[in-house]
Amino acid sequence: MGDIALRQEIRQALLVIGGMTNSIFPEVEALLLAPGNDYLSGLQYIASKKVMSRYESIIDFLFCELNPEHRFACQRYYTGAGKQLQDLITLEERVQYQKELLVALRVASERFQEKRRESWRSYVDEVQEQIFMAS
Repeated sequence: MGDIALRQEIRQALLVIGGMTNSIFPEVEALLLAPGNDYLSGLQYIASKKVMSRYESIIDFLFCELNPEHRFACQRYYTGAGKQLQDLITLEERVQYQKELLVALRVASERFQEKRRESWRSYVDEVQEQIFMAS
């Protein structure tokens, strides 16, 4: 008899919205949920080697990976011991973070369209450079 290969695969699909960042970045949510664009595909392309499963949503992932100082608060929220992001930051910070996330999505989409495979660090550096140039 031939060898029988068994394969078990676990896939976890992240929600686009929800988690710690639930509904506080409406422009980001709109881009990710709009049909026929490359923003979500771009982010998945750029983050293909990152462990996204530690987050409840794609926006949580992007926000915390771009702002690592908020990772601990995010994980505390997931365990029920912390607050949602809207209770931790000011309205001005929320506006600024949304602008930064929009830049990050644009850069991810561009890299996806150009099929540019580079490291996550180079992606973050490019996002930060473009944010700096815009300010």
